[in-house]
Amino acid sequence: MQDPSPAAPLPALDVGWRDISAYRAGTGDIPYVFTFTAAEPGPHVVVNALTHGNEVSGREVVLALLAAEVRPLRGTLSLALANVAAHDRFDPANPGASRFVDRDFNRLWDDALIEADTQSVEAQRARELQPLYRRADRLLDLHTTFLSDRPFFVVPDLEKAIGLAREIATPATTVVLSAGGMHGPTLMEYAPFADPDTPASAVVAECGQHWARAAVDQAMAATVSFLAKQGIIDADRAAGLSPPLPAEPPRLYRMSANLFATTDSFHYVRSFRGFDPVGEDEIVAWDGDQPIHAPHADAVVILARPHPKRGGEAMSFGRLVDGDDHHAE
Repeated sequence: MQDPSPAAPLPALDVGWRDISAYRAGTGDIPYVFTFTAAEPGPHVVVNALTHGNEVSGREVVLALLAAEVRPLRGTLSLALANVAAHDRFDPANPGASRFVDRDFNRLWDDALIEADTQSVEAQRARELQPLYRRADRLLDLHTTFLSDRPFFVVPDLEKAIGLAREIATPATTVVLSAGGMHGPTLMEYAPFADPDTPASAVVAECGQHWARAAVDQAMAATVSFLAKQGIIDADRAAGLSPPLPAEPPRLYRMSANLFATTDSFHYVRSFRGFDPVGEDEIVAWDGDQPIHAPHADAVVILARPHPKRGGEAMSFGRLVDGDDHHAE
């Protein structure tokens, strides 16, 4: 039965599945990974797409960069299409179902977890990609969401990651992940990205709604800024790949709580579109017959996931710690 009070209507399918099998060979020994190295030394930067198979805006960016024959002016550029097996299950009638095949590819990034999992499609792909991610100096992981109107970065609670998001600057909003905030270790928390004593850093760019054309534009803008700031491309190349998006004031949030459903009857009390302010102790949802209250004063609902089921991620809360948030008023 459809939830009578969903977080919001699901987005339209403006950008859907496409056959990417022609890209399987890549440029080396990792399928669907393309690596190019310049004569001049510099960082190894990775643009990562399809961490979730139904989040296709990053795929569009990677294929556009390949079609434009973008090559690094210095260092090494890798373009990765990650969970292709999930992407190939994409069904326009149920596009959310292709997020992963066996387990969430963005919740397994610990070497011991990957080694112990000898069954899942995702762990097998993770073993293929481990060497690439371990070599990376900077990684931009391109994602989208079901419902948030506002694009934003998600970063681990490390100054180097916050700094990388602020350097890229588009999206202008950054959310700092709380310790243990997700249901398993994410790629941006994978060693050496999580080591504060190494310069390697990774961030997630949530570029807008799944399957929206605007999300592709945002993903390209973030990628072009990322590459330009790292010296991989110059200003002229950047301008030719992506016109700048309207500037927004920077905002920094800290995630304060990540709520998981405990029943299959999780219902929101109203529509949430992302970064919605809620009153102190306000009832925001019902989990079965239990009310879910806002966790603290000055809370915002960063994300509300549609139709969460028992054990699944439902709501993420946070608070603004830097910047004016006129969007939420």
